[in-house]
Amino acid sequence: MKLVSGIETPDCWTDSRRPLPALRRLLIGAAVLGVLAGTARPDTLAVDFKNPGSSASCLGEFGRCTFGYDFTVNSSIALSALGVFAPSGHFAENHPVAIWTAAGSLLASTTVTNASTPVRSADSAGDWLFSPINPILLMPGTYVIGELSLADTVEESATVLTQPQVSFGNARFEEQQTGKPTFPDLVTPAVNAGFFGPSFEIAPEPGSLFLLGLGLLALGWRRLKPKHLRTALLCGFALGAAFLGR
Repeated sequence: MKLVSGIETPDCWTDSRRPLPALRRLLIGAAVLGVLAGTARPDTLAVDFKNPGSSASCLGEFGRCTFGYDFTVNSSIALSALGVFAPSGHFAENHPVAIWTAAGSLLASTTVTNASTPVRSADSAGDWLFSPINPILLMPGTYVIGELSLADTVEESATVLTQPQVSFGNARFEEQQTGKPTFPDLVTPAVNAGFFGPSFEIAPEPGSLFLLGLGLLALGWRRLKPKHLRTALLCGFALGAAFLGR
């Protein structure tokens, strides 16, 4: 027996107590490896920017503003996190952030803080900070994202960078009194690229390795005797853990 990632596993090739045909072991191992590799890819930053022309802050009567933009989803995506751009990599305050339908129905919200997960931006002035949400599926259509800002500034009039599944729309803005983001229904086309402000991450789709792994797993499972199932799965996870460094 061997220990892999703290799990006691059989010697997959020489354990005589639970003999498995070598081809069958390899099949199960490759299947689990494919599934693990296919689900290990990182999320993708959906909207980024670089070279902003200026910065903006909330100067309204209430001193609180929701900054953001609308965007179009060209093909279905799964959102996994919401984020806010942090000049110099840190905030002076926490930032509630939300995403809505084009009609203003709230879909998801969270709060981004200095303790949130950093993600590198194409702009050298700072980084993104992201907080996870329960994944939601966005079908093709138009949506709005916004973040609440008081003391921190947002970048504007920048070169916008998007993933192919997303098209950038218009900058949006809303003054408010509440301590949470308000649907920003004031479109500001004079700002030729939105307020940054907020962004979101796209969860990876099942890749070819993942789909291949599922196919191999189904084939191996169907041909495997029940008494050998536990050994085969442990061998597969051992191989996957060793390959991925888990």
